[in-house]
Amino acid sequence: MNFMKKYLVLLLCSVIVGCSSDDSEENLPCDVPITQTFNITTSGISVGWTQVNASSVTIEYGQSGFTLGSGIQATSAEVFSLNSLEPSTPYDYYLRANCGNGGTSIFAGSFTFTTASCIPPINVFAFQIEANEALVTFENQTSSNTEVEYGETGFTLGTGIVLPANSTPVALTNLSASTSYDIYVRANCGSTSVVSNVAHFTTDALCPSPTFFDGSPSSMTQGRVLLNWNANGANAWRVEYGLSGFEIGTGVIFDTSEQSVTIDGLISGEIYEFYVRGNCGSDGFGNLVGPLPIVPN
Repeated sequence: MNFMKKYLVLLLCSVIVGCSSDDSEENLPCDVPITQTFNITTSGISVGWTQVNASSVTIEYGQSGFTLGSGIQATSAEVFSLNSLEPSTPYDYYLRANCGNGGTSIFAGSFTFTTASCIPPINVFAFQIEANEALVTFENQTSSNTEVEYGETGFTLGTGIVLPANSTPVALTNLSASTSYDIYVRANCGSTSVVSNVAHFTTDALCPSPTFFDGSPSSMTQGRVLLNWNANGANAWRVEYGLSGFEIGTGVIFDTSEQSVTIDGLISGEIYEFYVRGNCGSDGFGNLVGPLPIVPN
């Protein structure tokens, strides 16, 4: 009888131990994930992970030094995209693998990364400038949202016209002819923004400027200069000239409907500067072309 009792006790113990062993195998925590970070911008980052037995991974993150359990948590079977972060800021994150049957790893970490700095755009300039429009291009040094702000020269930032500028060139329209403008490009990096140096340009006049302005001293007559140009759409022009260094508006001025003119009575051996501009009546004058320096014989 005593033998039988001992046998039953041993058998029961072995069954209990066996069950306990099976149960612990199912609930053993799985391995922690292996992690990597990439695509770091001023306001975000991608966090990848590898764990062959995990169906998903839970991430918890916050600015460096946060206490585990107080951060932002998310669970995903894919790469994590963390957004709306602050630029130039260190962050910590932890990862935990989820392996099914209630099995999870411990939180691995902390891992640290720093978001990119918000750097002002550079090389801002205008091109293909016409009387009422222009194109603007620039180089963006950070992966961020950008915008162009512009106005007449001397305007205060925040009072100009703002256009989205996430690709270049940016078209500025409805400009005023013969007007000087300032341009800024702003990089927006979350709650932070930085602004480029100012760039300047002046729109063309409504009246077209002549092209291929040229001239030479006469080989036959002393004190004579021959000037010529291409019309470029205008029908009349204004010529102004004077000795080298004269101030515009104080020289000798005359109007002509010819594309080639002869100027007499100049001093031989002196340097003269010549300018020409389109004369379009009610549309005003075109931009000055010159100076063209010539020394009469």
